[in-house]
Amino acid sequence: MNAHSQRGASLLIALVMLILITLLAVSSIQESTLQARITGNLLEEKHLVAAAEAGLRDAERRLAKNEPPDTCPESLTQKPCIQGIVPISSAGYDTDFVNKSLSYGDSGNTTTLDRTVHWYLRAVPQGSNGSCTDPNNTVTGKGCVSYYEVNSQAYHARDDSTAAKPCAIDVVCLRAVIARQY
Repeated sequence: MNAHSQRGASLLIALVMLILITLLAVSSIQESTLQARITGNLLEEKHLVAAAEAGLRDAERRLAKNEPPDTCPESLTQKPCIQGIVPISSAGYDTDFVNKSLSYGDSGNTTTLDRTVHWYLRAVPQGSNGSCTDPNNTVTGKGCVSYYEVNSQAYHARDDSTAAKPCAIDVVCLRAVIARQY
């Protein structure tokens, strides 16, 4: 074979190999970027769950320090107050952080979180199985074991807003039941 019969076959093979290597490199970079985004989302989810859990613990701490909660006044205060009764049927069960929730924080505001957290209480009806002997104390819990549902939410505020939000894909909402005797 002489040099004139090959007519640039080496150049063509080198270009095809270069294109294949480039495609593999781009594919690897895209996969690494996707893995980094997935890891970042999982880390953010863990931060939000931990922050929402802190909201539940904040409610427990405040209930342990205070007298039995009363129904909430028109304007919310940092003292725990009951935001209504938990519905007896599961149909139409909802949360309402926008209108009912308190912000996370202790009385001196010395503890802060890097996520925005809100929580609120609702009384769980006892029915005929309750431990209250006086029906007037059923809601306030005086002299009996009372159960409270605590709803907590956490989200990462991307702006200066710290207002509560409805539960959504980027807002973690948790619920727990707390038993308390006063």
